[in-house]
Amino acid sequence: MIEESQSMINREALGKKWREMFKLITDDNPYLFLYIPNSITAVDKRVKNVTPALGGIWHNYIEWEK
Repeated sequence: MIEESQSMINREALGKKWREMFKLITDDNPYLFLYIPNSITAVDKRVKNVTPALGGIWHNYIEWEK
């Protein structure tokens, strides 16, 4: 649908195609974030190998050293 919409010139047809695509996306939504916590995580500076990532710092906790 994305490839098809890239060659469309008619704005009304393009709008209809995009609405169809977004309806598919929202109908197939496996989960929805209703709450995103706003928090700050602090780690003692003596703990080594802590690397931040988009998902937080806990992704590599097994590699942490003191």
